[in-house]
Amino acid sequence: MSKAYLYCDWCYMRSNLRASLKSMLLVMLIVSIPAVLGSADGVRNLDATMLVNTFACMAPGILAVSGMTGLFYADEADGWQEARLCLPATRAQLVGSRFLLAAVLVPAATLAGTLVGVAVTALTRLAPQAFGTWRLSSDLVVGVCLDAMVMLVVTGFQMAVYFAMGARRGRVMGLVPALMVVIALVGLASSGVALMDASSSPVMPSPLATALFVLVWLAGSVGAYLLALVVARRAFARREL
Repeated sequence: MSKAYLYCDWCYMRSNLRASLKSMLLVMLIVSIPAVLGSADGVRNLDATMLVNTFACMAPGILAVSGMTGLFYADEADGWQEARLCLPATRAQLVGSRFLLAAVLVPAATLAGTLVGVAVTALTRLAPQAFGTWRLSSDLVVGVCLDAMVMLVVTGFQMAVYFAMGARRGRVMGLVPALMVVIALVGLASSGVALMDASSSPVMPSPLATALFVLVWLAGSVGAYLLALVVARRAFARREL
């Protein structure tokens, strides 16, 4: 793939994320409010696992909506996409560089969102009278890994549509990451309820079963992302600009 393409996309993403960082944090705060207020004890002695998972979903979701979508709109501005194809690089290299960038940034954004959630949880220790003791469950790492894989696959297929149709014709796909975040949050909430119900039962998933589930999920996600890459390359190769 072309290093020039990769560097160009990275420069755009860096400036875009720097400008929208405040908006990203604001949206993460607003979406996290139900996760906090939904607790029976309010903000005291909260199990903050759902809150951290909310941050872990929102960060790559916003990245996919504002950042990766913005790349495709920038392609179509002032004929830059047509001019770029005159460079000594193929269309397949252009697609590959963008998928590589997403494969790095989406997990990084998930990790950043997780760290924000963990930091918020740690800050509550400064006011134990108001917040009590916020705690994180042991399955947080598993949930964060699943969040990253879901958002990476969603971003991959979103990019495949944009490569096939263009950003303006395929702009409705910009709603998909936000929709998938909502679905992921609902799934996380259901999983949390199931885990709470299972905690009263002597039968719990073994570490081996959990590890196998994560590995299968990881393999499926990687396969789906590579499928999106293949679809994007074939669609962009046939697209008339």
